Amino acid sequence: MRLSKPGIVKKLLPILLFVACSSAPSLEDSIKNEIVKSLNDADSFEFVEMNMKKEFTLKERMNKVNKYTLKKMLDLGMDTKQVENELAYYATLTDSGEVVVSYYDYKFRANNAMGGKVLANYSVTVLKNGKVINVKNMK
Repeated sequence: MRLSKPGIVKKLLPILLFVACSSAPSLEDSIKNEIVKSLNDADSFEFVEMNMKKEFTLKERMNKVNKYTLKKMLDLGMDTKQVENELAYYATLTDSGEVVVSYYDYKFRANNAMGGKVLANYSVTVLKNGKVINVKNMK
């Protein structure tokens, strides 16, 4: 079958456009998906703004997050999932000057448990590969 036949391209165009537009969720959507899991009224979520606060290179981040940090957290009985995810990701990288993690300030409105609309400020940590590894309410 040749694509130059009349009508074939017209039939395939909608499929090609759908596939091209069906990409991974945006960073903003990934963060929203993590946040709405803990909201009292997820349907009331309204995005306000998102700003990058800081970026860290692999070398900078490894000075802060390393096996020693993981051991200290385990000794204190803290949740180590974030550190374990980071260390596993960093083990796949080689360029110490490469930006590997970013911190974002993320603001949104949503209804609280009493039904009142509140403005919430969160700090979000995102790996270079787009994986959201930490979402923290900055009350």
